[in-house]
Amino acid sequence: MTDTNFQGESDPDIVRLSSADVPEMLELVERTKPGPFLARTIELGSYFGIRRDGVLIAMAGERLHPPGWTRSARCV
Repeated sequence: MTDTNFQGESDPDIVRLSSADVPEMLELVERTKPGPFLARTIELGSYFGIRRDGVLIAMAGERLHPPGWTRSARCV
């Protein structure tokens, strides 16, 4: 899917995830079974998450990023 007219918005509930968040990201993947996500998957691109009461409940990010394109992934 492509979109040349996409306009994003800021959301204070969305935070950038880092390698420090990988254990919690792996727990979310185990609970939701969205597909392949391993400890080093975060190195493929930017990942963002939403926490409720300190628990990561959703995340999305880039799995591939060839020039001009982005392959996204999400886990809710």
